[in-house]
Amino acid sequence: MSRPVLDVRNLSTAVTTRKGDLTIVDDLNLKVKRGETVAIIGESGCGKSLAALSLMRLLPKGRARIRGGEIRLEDRDLAKLPDRDVARLRGRDIAMIFQDPMSALNPVMTIGRQIEEAIRAHVDLKGEALRARSIELLKLVHIPDPEARLKEYPHRLSGGMCQRIAIAMAIACEPRLLIADEPTTALDVTIQAQVLQLLQELKARTGMALLIITHDFGVVAEMADRVVVMYAGRKVEEGTVREIFRDPRHPYTQGLLALTLHPGPPKVDRLPEIRGVVPAYEARGVGCPFADRCDKVMEVCRRQAPATIEVAQNSLNGNHEVACWAAELESERYVVTVDH
Repeated sequence: MSRPVLDVRNLSTAVTTRKGDLTIVDDLNLKVKRGETVAIIGESGCGKSLAALSLMRLLPKGRARIRGGEIRLEDRDLAKLPDRDVARLRGRDIAMIFQDPMSALNPVMTIGRQIEEAIRAHVDLKGEALRARSIELLKLVHIPDPEARLKEYPHRLSGGMCQRIAIAMAIACEPRLLIADEPTTALDVTIQAQVLQLLQELKARTGMALLIITHDFGVVAEMADRVVVMYAGRKVEEGTVREIFRDPRHPYTQGLLALTLHPGPPKVDRLPEIRGVVPAYEARGVGCPFADRCDKVMEVCRRQAPATIEVAQNSLNGNHEVACWAAELESERYVVTVDH
């Protein structure tokens, strides 16, 4: 079995507050193979974006830090590399598309200069060869009249156009892993579909691994091979897209899927909801963080965090795993506690 491009083991990330450090990403484990798309899904405040910034080693200094675990990009552990070594890998081997393309681009630099800067950081190109590569990248992301766009500033372009340019910069050096953090959030439905199709085309062309951060199960269904469900900084369920949609085991995953709208007339008079909100990090106890919102809560849920168990085995795409006391009791296919 080939080694995954990304292998995250027991990653924990904390932010510094007046009351001390708060763990936001708690013991996260995930793997992404070459040519595979893995989606991390959950509500706002579940730690998805901070997990992505941790993988990129872009945490704000003095305000957040990696407390433990490994971030293995093939044979390197990014969590332990010096900053200068990570900077050499960032953009060349691992790259990221951020949520808001307008804030990701420099408003006082032309598009051409920004793309050239992304290329020059890792590739020795100059003059006409550098300009030709910039034009090639804009064509690759389907930017019309790319020669003219090189002279434009971000504020003169639409959100969809800026997102395509941000993607062009991220793939300039054809990274082995591309992280896309809510890549379609600020875009209208038509542009969203175009951006997702573009990411699919780029993945097929380069064979890169793709990690998508999202709160939209529609994006998951369209793009992903496997799904990691996060809640309150923890992974609560993981499986193939087919398994998660067909047989979700965690009450939180079940609730998220129940909220997904389907074509046709509604089957109920009132839309379903998950009561309550994601708890503040400083208010979380020792048990399952979803306990206060869960219809299947038991006394043990409040006393002890559940272990991760396998509820189904799939040798090709990884196992179906869940961290839930109720799922463990209900499952007749319980196999083994997962030891990462």
